[in-house]
Amino acid sequence: MQTMQYIWFLVILFIVHYFGDFFVQVYAWKSTTRQIRNLIIHTVTYIFVIIFGVIVLQAIFPGITIKYHSFLLFILINAVLHFLTDATTKKLTKILKNHNEMTAYVNIVALDQMIHYITLLITFGLFFIHK
Repeated sequence: MQTMQYIWFLVILFIVHYFGDFFVQVYAWKSTTRQIRNLIIHTVTYIFVIIFGVIVLQAIFPGITIKYHSFLLFILINAVLHFLTDATTKKLTKILKNHNEMTAYVNIVALDQMIHYITLLITFGLFFIHK
């Protein structure tokens, strides 16, 4: 039974990721000026959604817990890796878009999302699964 709770927790966390990375992002990616500031706003917004999502998920799945310091590490690692991933893929997609390489552009966007999901999966395994 615990395995299914972990799976559902992750499925819902991935949905929360979608909301944090796309749905609630109104401003951060629209402007091409001040890209670092926009990337920071994007990452902070994303992390707030993830924090809220994990708190709600822990209420839904009380058997899946995380210690406070581990939760801070989970958030910090995801914030840093999200920022670095987006900074890198944003530069690549800009270059490809400028060269009309739309297939490669779409592949970089997909790669960006895959990296985010792998990051969430690994950090979930590190900080939420207790042996």
